[in-house]
Amino acid sequence: MRSPSALFLRLALAVALVACDESKLAPTGPAVQSGQSASAPSSSTSPAENTPQTAAGRALDALLALRSYRDLALSPDGKRIAYSVALDPIGAPSRRSVFVIHLASQAAAPERITAAGSDTASERWPAFSPDGKRLSFVSQPTDGGPPQVWVADIEGGGAPRVLATIPGSVDAPMWSPDGARIAFLFSDRSSKTPQDPTAPTVYDRSAHVPSRRVDVLDLASGSTSRASPTDLHVHSFAWAPDGRTLVGVASSGVRPNYFAAKLYAFPADGGAARVIHEPKRQIGDPRVSPDGKRVSFIEGLMSDEGNTGGDLFVVPLDGGAAKNVTPGRKATITAARWRPDGRSLVVDEIIEDRFALSAIPVDDGTPETLFEAQASFFGFDLTADGEQVAFIHTSFNAPPSVWTGALRAPAPIASTQQRFSEPWGKVEVIHAESDGRMIQSFLVWPPESALPARPAQGVTLPLIVRLHGGPAASATAAINEYLALAADGYFVLLPNPRGSFGRGVEFQEANVGDLGGGDLRDVRASVQAALEAAPIDPKRVGVTGWSYGGFLTLWAVTQGREFRAAVAGAPIADWQSYYGQTDVTGWMPPYFGASVYDDPTVYSKRSPILFAKQVTTPTALIVGERDTDCPAPQSREFWQALAALGIPTELAVYPGESHGFSSPAHRRDRIERMAAWFGRHMQP
Repeated sequence: MRSPSALFLRLALAVALVACDESKLAPTGPAVQSGQSASAPSSSTSPAENTPQTAAGRALDALLALRSYRDLALSPDGKRIAYSVALDPIGAPSRRSVFVIHLASQAAAPERITAAGSDTASERWPAFSPDGKRLSFVSQPTDGGPPQVWVADIEGGGAPRVLATIPGSVDAPMWSPDGARIAFLFSDRSSKTPQDPTAPTVYDRSAHVPSRRVDVLDLASGSTSRASPTDLHVHSFAWAPDGRTLVGVASSGVRPNYFAAKLYAFPADGGAARVIHEPKRQIGDPRVSPDGKRVSFIEGLMSDEGNTGGDLFVVPLDGGAAKNVTPGRKATITAARWRPDGRSLVVDEIIEDRFALSAIPVDDGTPETLFEAQASFFGFDLTADGEQVAFIHTSFNAPPSVWTGALRAPAPIASTQQRFSEPWGKVEVIHAESDGRMIQSFLVWPPESALPARPAQGVTLPLIVRLHGGPAASATAAINEYLALAADGYFVLLPNPRGSFGRGVEFQEANVGDLGGGDLRDVRASVQAALEAAPIDPKRVGVTGWSYGGFLTLWAVTQGREFRAAVAGAPIADWQSYYGQTDVTGWMPPYFGASVYDDPTVYSKRSPILFAKQVTTPTALIVGERDTDCPAPQSREFWQALAALGIPTELAVYPGESHGFSSPAHRRDRIERMAAWFGRHMQP
């Protein structure tokens, strides 16, 4: 679903190249187009400069320099933890490498486990063998060559050795229960081989859509074989304890569609698949119980593949009715692991403003919260005995670090902690009432140096409202780039309107058929609560968001005048044209109730472009040239409308960037460009 469309890449590139006279284009910076009005000058920031121009830019540089831990793996015996980390966080391209921590001596420096020739490769996906003595990882050459699967003898020592070279992509490797094989998600990338540049690009129903399957690598021979059937696109999978069966979340048809995926079982040696469960919503994180009789999974309304959240279900592996084991729970479960007795699972969940580790019984009993904090937990893993946990931890005042320990008392590993002085002030949890619901938000204060000395005399500061994407997602207690705006003297509000994670399935589905309706009312109520909670100037409130948050930003400025300035990142301006441009159309019918071909009217009713004449708010737009989730033409449509209507506007298209920006220089420029826009249009 992430394969780029060449047609719209070319159109986005054309947007980047056809800049108007006021635009400035640096070799690595965005193409910038300003509106035609004299009141809409071109950006005053220089995207190619290496020195930050604002406090927000300097704050973001400090954030970008932090280590980013990923791919966490806890050995089954609890003796070691492995993870990948960027060797040079601000380098481009950023290479990752695998490190192992021996928990008996946490004070010792992490040990790098690397392949030969690793200076020209990025290494990820560490995975321990069932006995914890070996560690596999994937080495991807930075020149685009085929990846290799390597294995290291952690206990015996010696140099890692290559097991196989894979002619495609390798993701999510997982050892078989007997330690003899490794299964992984494989995508054939041969269709990306460059063609004659003068030849036309030809599309049919299945063109340029790489299928993803489960392959199995035999460690003894180094050979690979296909496990999943040819008609399935596998999104996630897991081994059954017998080592003969795999379960997977997979979709069928000409084009993969995660949003219509089902739960399957299929032989590890290849063969026909059978459906275990056909869900009403989306599913993820399948896991087979220790006795091999049941499969757990998470089901809920999800808008992004890989961003899993919902209720916890179990279903018999042999077939039968699925059971929701968390009905009515006011939380969003994001990951689950079986305990060895098979009677309960430990889950990682969001409970409003906090993350928690909880024990969820499958049959009888009461769920129990084991550990919680106003923080964010990622990459959660358990030991084989179910007593020790590991995860990546971050909060508003703590950079990412690796935590481990007993389920009720995990603690940070000293060697993974990072020094960081956050360039913002305190963070408050505030609530607002909206349509009978309590809406939670985080209010981030500027640093004390920027606060008014005598707020009682009416000295106030501006507010920027940052709307999260998804919409099935949430603003959580974690360091993120938008907090850098507080360094420039802004309050930053992070609301979680209806449709967000953290309040249960009913709240998560409360925006179905009403995108831009109740959730915008929730945002407005949250802004009012912030005005009552802090010395904020009600006449200097700006709004920004990315992806769905970009849509909601555009929708907000077409539906009211409460925002003084706006910056929409990777927005959706026209739901009808977007349906034909994006490569992730499957998420929309569950929210709108039909496809755009069956009910175009329901899409047009919430398309900001059709209400552009109502806009008075200066609005900038930012997008990646290669964004195939929310393609650049969406931003150009709205920019062109505002420019024609004489509304101050600006469009910045970043070369080479997709939906999530990877270049540190571009990420900093994005924040500085936002800060400059708000500073220009939100003067007292």
